[in-house]
Amino acid sequence: MLSKASLNFGRLNIPRYAVGNLLNYSISSASQQQQQIQHVRCNTTFDYQDAFGLHEQLTDEENALRIQTHDYCQAKLLPRVIKAYREESFDPKVIPEMGEMGLLGAPYEVRTF
Repeated sequence: MLSKASLNFGRLNIPRYAVGNLLNYSISSASQQQQQIQHVRCNTTFDYQDAFGLHEQLTDEENALRIQTHDYCQAKLLPRVIKAYREESFDPKVIPEMGEMGLLGAPYEVRTF
């Protein structure tokens, strides 16, 4: 049974005043962290179209391929996908088109070891 003067955590008997101080410290440090997080939130903007900052990490050639692929997907692929989903079908012409764009193979040279 617990006494009024202490709390029993396993083998430790901790006085109640110490637990109260610990809780007060935890709450105050948590509120300080919350204030810091709130401060960071106010000073940053989130780009939902590039959440990981990928555009800045790509080379010019990779960025051009990304833009070309995005345009193809929005203009030609999306309407086909919607139609195929509704009709439960697949348009086999998609594969050669993507192959012509260079999207189906990695453009890396093969190395033998």
